[in-house]
Amino acid sequence: MPVVNVTPSRSAVVLLMGGATALLCGVMLCLFYWHYQSGALWRIVQHCAVDAAHRPCTIYKAKDGYAVLKAREGQGQYLLLPTQPIRGIEADPLLHADTPPYVQQAWEQRHFVAYAYGIPIADERFLLAINSRWARSQEQLHIHIDCMREDVRQILAHIPREARAGEVRLLGHMYRWWRVPTLEPPALQMVSFFPKGADERERGRYGVAVIASQGAFLLLRNRAGGMGWGYAEELQDHQCRP
Repeated sequence: MPVVNVTPSRSAVVLLMGGATALLCGVMLCLFYWHYQSGALWRIVQHCAVDAAHRPCTIYKAKDGYAVLKAREGQGQYLLLPTQPIRGIEADPLLHADTPPYVQQAWEQRHFVAYAYGIPIADERFLLAINSRWARSQEQLHIHIDCMREDVRQILAHIPREARAGEVRLLGHMYRWWRVPTLEPPALQMVSFFPKGADERERGRYGVAVIASQGAFLLLRNRAGGMGWGYAEELQDHQCRP
């Protein structure tokens, strides 16, 4: 059989090249948009620093290294953010002794949540959450402050007071937990929260939750992997239902 050489026409080549260029530009625009959006919280912190009334932050304390912001999601959810750029749970400063105790500071601001809901909320109903790198939308550390899901609270309430560490399944995901007497010094430095030798990429896989429990605190860790994303915020109820 004769060999037939099929050569694309000039117009077809131009069309293909144009399509590829448009696709590449679209991808680049998407990446630029995501990068810009992921810096939204840090831009808010920077604005609070220069605004005379520190708006839109509820609190801005440069000396103590943190700001508090009402979250858009949920009636009573607040966020605590560092006043310095810290990307997230994987950041090295969280392992330094001189870093502000952000978790403790977030716990101290829980009264804003109760005020927003307009109801008294017992300490045992609050939950702090930090999502893993794979489950967050912002590249600035932020601690979610809100109510705990009631079904989650009931499960965790059955952990014996004398138990110091263990594992528990919550909403289909396995959480490692530790009982700690206080949140200061920084909770992540008091226990073997990260596996020994974990680098920044590995540390970014972990979501963190903190609750009050029988005169102490439970520090919970969930690792992103498989069908899980290290989404500790799943344990919160942004409607604070009884």
